[in-house]
Amino acid sequence: APRSFPILSLAKERRAMVAPTNDIFVEYDMQSADFRTFLYLFSNDPGKYDDIQDLYADIPGETRAEKKQKVFQTIYASRENAFLKRHGVFPKALDRILREDERYVWISSPLGREIRIDKSKGSLEHLIVSYLIQSVTNDLAIQAALKVRKILEGTGSHVAFLIHDCFVIDFKKADYEKFGLEIREAICNPDQNLVLGQGTNRLYWHEKFGDTFGTLTDMEQEDERRSDEYEPSSGGTCSNNGAEGADNRG
Repeated sequence: APRSFPILSLAKERRAMVAPTNDIFVEYDMQSADFRTFLYLFSNDPGKYDDIQDLYADIPGETRAEKKQKVFQTIYASRENAFLKRHGVFPKALDRILREDERYVWISSPLGREIRIDKSKGSLEHLIVSYLIQSVTNDLAIQAALKVRKILEGTGSHVAFLIHDCFVIDFKKADYEKFGLEIREAICNPDQNLVLGQGTNRLYWHEKFGDTFGTLTDMEQEDERRSDEYEPSSGGTCSNNGAEGADNRG
């Protein structure tokens, strides 16, 4: 396609080649995306986690990085472990099966998508859990990006691209200043009544800013560097304060 670009396969060292057509790129990255989606899909009591750190507390590990790695290993485990068993994850995953044949199984996503899985790729329960988490997370990001596109319609600012659980907006400086708060409120409220942890159905997003896709930085750093050009809001998107935004980054 004339307007296609291999952004998903672009090497990190080449990302600086991708520049906005307007003034700046702003990336919206869903915080703790896999963990929150897992809670929504499989937890017996997703609202009990007042903070994503409570989920970390259920997983052994010392540092935050170790805990994050352990969480990924736990929720994407190919065999049932104590954490998955406590939440009844594998039986819930199997309940998503619509039909199957000798090679494939078709499952339903709670967001209305039908997904085909090749059964030869591994443990069926593990495959269903993995596909569901990734599909729902991606659909939530797509929904948010569509809301932004509608808000920015006719402005010249636009959604540049999506990558898994984040999307990047090509902003005119004036449009970010005018629509930034409206965009935050819109993308923090999913279309469905989801319970994604923290006793709420709100999504949490982290913003980064940059002159190119390869130079995206946290808002505090970018604010210092370009303070005379625009005024990004403080704190993480949809967070009660800046500290909460930082604590909940995935």
